[in-house]
Amino acid sequence: MYKTAFLGCGGRARAHADAYRFVKRGKIGAICDMNEELLNSFGDDFGVSSRYTDLDEMLEKEKPDVLHIVTAPVLR
Repeated sequence: MYKTAFLGCGGRARAHADAYRFVKRGKIGAICDMNEELLNSFGDDFGVSSRYTDLDEMLEKEKPDVLHIVTAPVLR
C-alpha cells in the first residue's frame, strides 16, 4: 500500500482525490495547504486527519511514498 500526500487542496486536488476511490494500492495519508479553510474542508471531505500548512514538516513527519503537487503552476 502506497502512502500518498497532497500539496494543495483546491479544485484540482479534489479531482485527484476523487480518483483514489479506484486505487487499490494507494491511500491519501496527509495533506498540505497554506489556506487552512481549504485544508480543513478537503480533509473533512476525504477523511484525512493528518493536515499541515508547512510542506517540510509534512514530508518529515509523514514520509509519503508519493507526493501529488496540485497547485497552480505559478506557485510551483
